[in-house]
Amino acid sequence: MAQKPDFALLFQAAPGLYLVLDPEFRIVAVSDAYLAATMTQRDEIVGRGIFEVFPDNADEDVTEYVRLQERGDEQAAEILRRSAELQRANMELRAASTAKSQFLSRMSHEATHAAHRDQRLLRAARPRGPRA
Repeated sequence: MAQKPDFALLFQAAPGLYLVLDPEFRIVAVSDAYLAATMTQRDEIVGRGIFEVFPDNADEDVTEYVRLQERGDEQAAEILRRSAELQRANMELRAASTAKSQFLSRMSHEATHAAHRDQRLLRAARPRGPRA
Protein backbone atom coordinates (compact mmCIF):
# COMPACT_ATOMS: atom_id res chain seq x y z
CA MET A 1 0.00 0.00 0.00
CA ALA A 2 1.34 3.42 -0.98
CA GLN A 3 2.16 5.83 1.78
CA LYS A 4 0.23 9.13 1.74
CA PRO A 5 2.37 12.21 1.19
CA ASP A 6 2.94 14.47 4.18
CA PHE A 7 1.62 17.75 2.76
CA ALA A 8 2.70 19.77 5.80
CA LEU A 9 6.27 18.57 5.30
CA LEU A 10 6.07 19.33 1.56
CA PHE A 11 4.77 22.84 2.30
CA GLN A 12 7.48 23.49 4.86
CA ALA A 13 10.19 22.36 2.42
CA ALA A 14 8.85 24.51 -0.47
CA PRO A 15 11.55 26.87 -1.77
CA GLY A 16 9.31 29.96 -1.72
CA LEU A 17 8.67 32.36 1.14
CA TYR A 18 5.22 31.15 2.25
CA LEU A 19 3.19 32.21 5.26
CA VAL A 20 -0.39 31.08 5.90
CA LEU A 21 -2.70 33.22 8.05
CA ASP A 22 -6.16 32.48 9.42
CA PRO A 23 -8.95 35.10 9.22
CA GLU A 24 -7.76 36.63 12.50
CA PHE A 25 -4.25 37.10 11.02
CA ARG A 26 -2.73 34.34 13.15
CA ILE A 27 0.14 32.41 11.61
CA VAL A 28 -0.92 28.79 10.98
CA ALA A 29 1.86 27.58 8.69
CA VAL A 30 5.20 28.79 7.41
CA SER A 31 7.81 27.52 4.96
CA ASP A 32 11.41 26.92 5.97
CA ALA A 33 12.51 29.51 3.40
CA TYR A 34 10.28 32.11 5.08
CA LEU A 35 11.75 31.27 8.46
CA ALA A 36 15.27 31.67 7.08
CA ALA A 37 14.45 34.99 5.39
CA THR A 38 12.82 36.43 8.53
CA MET A 39 15.31 34.84 10.92
CA THR A 40 12.53 33.32 13.03
CA GLN A 41 11.73 29.86 14.42
CA ARG A 42 8.55 27.95 13.58
CA ASP A 43 7.67 27.17 17.21
CA GLU A 44 8.10 30.86 18.11
CA ILE A 45 5.70 32.28 15.51
CA VAL A 46 3.05 29.64 14.61
CA GLY A 47 -0.16 30.34 16.52
CA ARG A 48 0.72 33.99 17.13
CA GLY A 49 -0.71 37.03 15.36
CA ILE A 50 1.27 38.36 12.43
CA PHE A 51 1.43 41.87 13.95
CA GLU A 52 2.50 40.44 17.28
CA VAL A 53 5.40 38.69 15.59
CA PHE A 54 6.19 41.58 13.21
CA PRO A 55 4.89 44.73 14.95
CA ASP A 56 6.45 47.39 12.69
CA ASN A 57 3.72 49.58 11.12
CA ALA A 58 0.98 47.11 12.06
CA ASP A 59 -1.81 49.69 11.80
CA GLU A 60 -0.70 50.85 8.35
CA ASP A 61 -0.30 47.28 7.09
CA VAL A 62 -3.80 46.23 8.24
CA THR A 63 -5.38 49.38 6.81
CA GLU A 64 -3.64 48.89 3.47
CA TYR A 65 -4.54 45.20 3.39
CA VAL A 66 -8.22 45.89 4.06
CA ARG A 67 -8.27 48.73 1.52
CA LEU A 68 -6.73 46.52 -1.15
CA GLN A 69 -9.14 43.70 -0.33
CA GLU A 70 -12.11 46.06 -0.74
CA ARG A 71 -10.73 47.52 -3.96
CA GLY A 72 -9.79 44.14 -5.46
CA ASP A 73 -12.77 43.74 -7.81
CA GLU A 74 -12.95 47.43 -8.60
CA GLN A 75 -9.25 47.53 -9.40
CA ALA A 76 -9.43 44.42 -11.58
CA ALA A 77 -12.33 45.93 -13.54
CA GLU A 78 -10.38 49.17 -14.01
CA ILE A 79 -7.34 47.24 -15.26
CA LEU A 80 -9.49 45.32 -17.76
CA ARG A 81 -11.18 48.53 -18.95
CA ARG A 82 -7.85 50.30 -19.48
CA SER A 83 -6.39 47.27 -21.20
CA ALA A 84 -9.29 47.27 -23.67
CA GLU A 85 -8.80 51.01 -24.27
CA LEU A 86 -5.11 50.47 -24.96
CA GLN A 87 -5.85 47.64 -27.38
CA ARG A 88 -8.36 49.82 -29.29
CA ALA A 89 -5.93 52.74 -29.39
CA ASN A 90 -3.15 50.43 -30.58
CA MET A 91 -5.35 49.10 -33.41
CA GLU A 92 -6.26 52.67 -34.43
CA LEU A 93 -2.61 53.70 -34.40
CA ARG A 94 -1.66 50.73 -36.57
CA ALA A 95 -4.43 51.57 -39.04
CA ALA A 96 -3.31 55.23 -39.14
CA SER A 97 0.31 54.17 -39.64
CA THR A 98 -0.67 51.88 -42.52
CA ALA A 99 -2.76 54.65 -44.14
CA LYS A 100 0.13 57.13 -43.75
CA SER A 101 2.58 54.68 -45.33
CA GLN A 102 0.25 54.03 -48.25
CA PHE A 103 -0.34 57.77 -48.75
CA LEU A 104 3.40 58.55 -48.71
CA SER A 105 4.09 55.71 -51.12
CA ARG A 106 1.47 57.00 -53.58
CA MET A 107 2.71 60.59 -53.23
CA SER A 108 6.30 59.49 -53.84
CA HIS A 109 5.24 57.52 -56.92
CA GLU A 110 3.17 60.42 -58.27
CA ALA A 111 5.94 62.96 -57.59
CA THR A 112 8.49 60.77 -59.36
CA HIS A 113 6.12 60.22 -62.28
CA ALA A 114 5.42 64.00 -62.49
CA ALA A 115 9.16 64.81 -62.40
CA HIS A 116 9.86 62.39 -65.26
CA ARG A 117 6.94 63.83 -67.25
CA ASP A 118 8.12 67.40 -66.68
CA GLN A 119 11.66 66.42 -67.69
CA ARG A 120 10.34 64.96 -70.94
CA LEU A 121 8.28 68.08 -71.60
CA LEU A 122 11.29 70.35 -71.02
CA ARG A 123 13.41 68.31 -73.40
CA ALA A 124 10.67 68.42 -75.97
CA ALA A 125 10.30 72.20 -75.61
CA ARG A 126 13.98 72.91 -76.25
CA PRO A 127 14.79 74.17 -79.68
CA ARG A 128 16.41 71.52 -81.77
CA GLY A 129 18.37 73.47 -84.19
CA PRO A 130 22.04 74.21 -84.56
CA ARG A 131 23.54 75.76 -81.53
CA ALA A 132 25.12 79.12 -81.86
